[in-house]
Amino acid sequence: MEKPNIIMVVLESWRGDTFDEEVSPNAYKLAQESLWFKDHHSNGTVTTRGIFSLMYGLAPTYMDNVVANNGAGGPIMLNAMKEQGYEFGIYPSGDITRIKLTDSSFSPVKEYVHHGEGEDTIEKDYDVLNKMVTKLKTSEKPVFGFMFFNSTHYLYYYPEKFKKFTPVEKPSLVDFKAGKNPEPYINRYKNSIYFIDDLIGQLISELKAMGKWENTVFIVTSDHAEEFADTSPTRFGHGSNYTRFQSHVPLVIHWPGKDAKEYSHRTSSVDVSPTILKHALNCQNDIEDVSTGLDLLDEKDHEIQVMASYYNYAFVTKEGSFIQNPIGLVESRDNFDKPDQNLKLDPQLAFKALQKMQHFYKAK
Repeated sequence: MEKPNIIMVVLESWRGDTFDEEVSPNAYKLAQESLWFKDHHSNGTVTTRGIFSLMYGLAPTYMDNVVANNGAGGPIMLNAMKEQGYEFGIYPSGDITRIKLTDSSFSPVKEYVHHGEGEDTIEKDYDVLNKMVTKLKTSEKPVFGFMFFNSTHYLYYYPEKFKKFTPVEKPSLVDFKAGKNPEPYINRYKNSIYFIDDLIGQLISELKAMGKWENTVFIVTSDHAEEFADTSPTRFGHGSNYTRFQSHVPLVIHWPGKDAKEYSHRTSSVDVSPTILKHALNCQNDIEDVSTGLDLLDEKDHEIQVMASYYNYAFVTKEGSFIQNPIGLVESRDNFDKPDQNLKLDPQLAFKALQKMQHFYKAK
């Protein structure tokens, strides 16, 4: 059986409730024909933790240790692809070497990391698309491609012809702190998604023209979401809380041979890698041997998720988040990031989360 190409398309800071026919028509059309996970969450509310969990299939709390150990061998998913003869094209628009992702999340294939080139973010995103198309056209082997588009990051960029949503205003931290009306900033953000969605449409068309679409597992998702004053008038961006406004992201997978289906169970970034290992790379290990995630196709809810930001981590349930601060205090917050003393963490769920956090450490 011919091995499939596996392409990951990752948009920076893409929140799940902007995934619709108006803002992202190409990706939305793809969702109708694919596997669509509608309650999907990043395990990190910042890029480093989100991409780490996506690639390793591990809770984000492992990242610091992995970085300290030079990648710790790298993601099992990438190593399995190397063993199976894949070629690699890792094309981020923004600088992932500076934030330690090249040497961790892509360590086994870091020689294939080529950043987008250009005068600005828009040009770099166009170049990411061109690099991926060239790789697919010239490779005679199965390809793993990773595209990380950056125009959807603050300050939200797009060519003028993609100015669909108005009025728009370029955001500033001063405006955010003043608690100004978020609509012009949201519109600018939506325009940037609309732009990158066009690039997704171009890539799909190229794959179809090459005759490779029906042998390509095509994944569209994000590293984390983005807040626009959802929890308080001055709360914008990401990395500041564990609500769905900063964690709920799209996940759509075009998977040849699998019928289109909408999934409503709660999934997370750590589930993507083990699902690829099992169903695309035919690895026989139990998922628990390689990941803290679940098989996306098993339709099992994550009752509790381990999430992380820059400086703390949290156990997150459907009821709220239990944040472990650096000094060791646990703070309970509801789904709008308000302190809630009545919110209690089920001891069994807490134990399950702690098991995930220590599962891959060896006793000395």
